[in-house]
Amino acid sequence: MSSSTYGNGDINKTALDLSWPDRNHAFDDPNPAYKKALDEVGLSNYSEKYVQIGASCDAFVATVLKFSGADPDVACCGAANMLNYFASHPELYEEIPNLDNPSNLQPGDI
Repeated sequence: MSSSTYGNGDINKTALDLSWPDRNHAFDDPNPAYKKALDEVGLSNYSEKYVQIGASCDAFVATVLKFSGADPDVACCGAANMLNYFASHPELYEEIPNLDNPSNLQPGDI
């Protein structure tokens, strides 16, 4: 595995560590570090095939949040489930208005 360590709290670093550095890989060919993280956070046992292999965006976001330690309880999977979870935890997540203006985004924003 790369330099990321379980529970490092750094969402950005964890996302980069779990990603391939290029787009030359098939959707069902996860980075070995990502595959290990899916196992460690339990998503490799999820009931949906694409979550199990890490081939869905929601699985990636949930894995990064869990594996980094930023939010070990984050909901997965399904965009609606995750959005409801984010909205119901304002102590952890802040909605950033004006999506047409990325200048107000900060590292770690989802």
